[in-house]
Amino acid sequence: MSHKHKLLVVDDEPHNLYTMRRIIEPMQVEIIEARSGEEALRALLNNDFFLVLMDVQMPGMSGFEAASLVLDNPKTAHIPIVFVTANTREEGVALRGYKTGAVDYLSKPVDPIVLLAKIRVFRELWSKTIELKQTNLQLAEVNREQSKLNQELVKASESLALTNHQLKQEVADRLAAEQALEEARCQADSANKAKSAFLANMSHEIRTPLGAITGYLHLIMQSQLTSRQQEYLNKIKLSANNLLAVINDILDFSKIEADKLEIESVPFDLDSVLHNVSDVVAFKAEDKQLELVIDCPQNIPCNLVGDPLRLGQILLNLVSNAVKFTNKGEIVLCIRLASEIKTTDPRVCIQFSVQDTGIGMDDSQMAKLFQPFSQADSSTTRQYGGTGLGLVICQKLLGLMGSELKVESAVGKGSQFNFTLNFDLGDQAPIVSFERLNACFEQANVLVVDDHQYSRTILVNMLRSFGVNATTVDSGNKAIKEVKKALDSKPYNLLLVDWRMPELDGLQTIQALKQQLPEPSLPKFILMSAYQFDSPELQQYDALLNGFLAKPVSSSQLLETLQASLLSADFNEFIDKRTHTDQSIEIPDFSGKKVLLVEDDALNQEIALELLNQVNLTVDLAENGQQAVDCIIRNAEFKTYDIVLMDCQMPIMDGYQATKTIRQHESCKHLPIIAMTANAMTSDKEKCRAAGMTDHVAKPIDVEQLYKTLQLYLNTDNSFALQDQSSVQQTGAKTHTNAEQSILDAPGLNSDEGIRMLGGQDKFYRKMLVQFAEQNSGVVETIKTQLSAGHWEEAHRTTHNLKSVSGSLGAETLYQVASQLENKILGKNIDDIQAALHPVQQHVTPIIQHVKKYS
Repeated sequence: MSHKHKLLVVDDEPHNLYTMRRIIEPMQVEIIEARSGEEALRALLNNDFFLVLMDVQMPGMSGFEAASLVLDNPKTAHIPIVFVTANTREEGVALRGYKTGAVDYLSKPVDPIVLLAKIRVFRELWSKTIELKQTNLQLAEVNREQSKLNQELVKASESLALTNHQLKQEVADRLAAEQALEEARCQADSANKAKSAFLANMSHEIRTPLGAITGYLHLIMQSQLTSRQQEYLNKIKLSANNLLAVINDILDFSKIEADKLEIESVPFDLDSVLHNVSDVVAFKAEDKQLELVIDCPQNIPCNLVGDPLRLGQILLNLVSNAVKFTNKGEIVLCIRLASEIKTTDPRVCIQFSVQDTGIGMDDSQMAKLFQPFSQADSSTTRQYGGTGLGLVICQKLLGLMGSELKVESAVGKGSQFNFTLNFDLGDQAPIVSFERLNACFEQANVLVVDDHQYSRTILVNMLRSFGVNATTVDSGNKAIKEVKKALDSKPYNLLLVDWRMPELDGLQTIQALKQQLPEPSLPKFILMSAYQFDSPELQQYDALLNGFLAKPVSSSQLLETLQASLLSADFNEFIDKRTHTDQSIEIPDFSGKKVLLVEDDALNQEIALELLNQVNLTVDLAENGQQAVDCIIRNAEFKTYDIVLMDCQMPIMDGYQATKTIRQHESCKHLPIIAMTANAMTSDKEKCRAAGMTDHVAKPIDVEQLYKTLQLYLNTDNSFALQDQSSVQQTGAKTHTNAEQSILDAPGLNSDEGIRMLGGQDKFYRKMLVQFAEQNSGVVETIKTQLSAGHWEEAHRTTHNLKSVSGSLGAETLYQVASQLENKILGKNIDDIQAALHPVQQHVTPIIQHVKKYS
């Protein structure tokens, strides 16, 4: 029986030893195993091995340390050692191995072919080495057999040459393997990009039927149900919303990975972004009895240029996470200037931070925050849910914007996330002079009743910036005492009362005051809550209240509340005075020119017709894209129209398709077609140009911009000056009846701006207000019905028209909340849409009620 060569395999992992044995067994060598460096040394002292396969990373004595001891021992220094490691891509590991004395190394997982080839070479080398030893013994014993010894030496030399050749071949094989690995890496990168594209496409495909599911689910939940059915449907709704959130995260992540996500740079209103965040998250915070505070001081500019969609997405993710991981206390969204605004610099650096009093994190958990599909630990996913993509997406979005997300946290104390962004400054809206505000509010005495200290501080600071004398208390009982005490000195004429307070809540406090004070001494009461006023729980207390203020409170909301509560009699005079500036507009005379107006909304039609008639244009009207195509193609040979004003969103055929169809006719290639749309994003303008439109006029229509655009394409130099708008309004104000003047005082309506946008025609403006009230008295219910029936396009068009007309009439806040609702309808998330419907209802109803009252 032939003697087997001995091979030592050293590895601390049993499954690795098992794998190596299975690979090597066909070689017919004797395999001896060691599970540590110490055990390997003992085996080397008692056996003679032709090769040692040594794992590098082992507990106790590492492979490098064991190899050094083996090679330092003269008895074992001749045994070749091959390191087996998973870190061969790191140059330091290979270099250290060779310095230790290893002859080669293998990568984990081990390639069986390479392993067997190496073992075969070293076994043959060992055999030759034994033969050389035998030859040397024979030479020592028999000097007379010199010729035989010479032959053995020749054989040994040939064997060494063969071994050298084999080693060179191994080097060549290794280079080829490295090249193959590089090719495999490139293929993996390509596969990863293909995966991202696939995920993006699949996410879109899944969202469409999921939108129908959530829509019909909402419709079913409005019907009569048993408690068990309601419970089942609530669980289905929760699962559907969770699935939609997962899909949205995957969609954004795959876009970023595939380098398909672009950052826009468009004008936007920071207040609108913050309102959108609070509208979505405020109810969730209220349900958990958490205080959500937005701290945005007066020195933060609102009109910025950047990407409002991605900024809102980042803030919404951070605030939603804060609510999710906080069970008690507060969440504060704080906005500050990161550096002073310089008059010579058109940019501003703003810091955003979100701080909570939640569960917090330790250092090891924070290290995992920005890893895809990972959360602080596995228990977090089980308890709170989520994909683990939210913060990763935020970090990547901020990276695209030239910033980064930073985090500070302590276990049990909460977390703070913050980032800074640079924005270009947009055209800042005229700001009401604080001196004039102070004069209007100098007699006001306001009491803030809120158990939350941070909210009280922010409210008082905002009130005092408006010149209001403000005092705070932290409970209902203290409020009652304070109001009674002030009767003898300077009574309070307005109370801002938080609804949710311990002991005595806001409604109970107001009830108690109304019962204990005589009618003439009663102040006005404004209730503050994250829930909207049309919630069933609050509607029954309508008679108790003079108004409602949604939390978190913004400075613009607070100012509107103060105006409505304290300045109802003389605020309009104040507004008129501050807007009396030179507003002369050069108006062209387009006599002899003919325009086709393409618009489906009746109010928008009338507004546009009035503005076009003012400049002596002959106007034909088409109510949709198909009618426009018919009008133009039918008269194309006669070149009837000098210009076309084309709305983009219409039934039957939209403006984009109509323009493409018109451009197919040779005679219409150069016909000016001006897009009219409320969507002013860069992508929307590009879509207009791609469809073949010549230019773009934003809705709500600015009369000066419209006339300048018309003059640009109609090539006319004839013009006349429109009378100074301020003098028109002042003169008209003297002849207004009380009813005519009062109709302009609707809450949330900037009538001066509306009249300006309609070319200074105040009578026409009042007419449009009446028509607006008649046509939109049930607009929110109409949108709800369309959504419940799954008619997403109709709901979007109704909201789009509401936004457009409200902007033209100067209903600025309604315009903003309608814009937010329009975006939510595009997202097809029922919960987000429901949250966005509340502020629309809250702002459209007072305008309609006021206009109907005085019309």
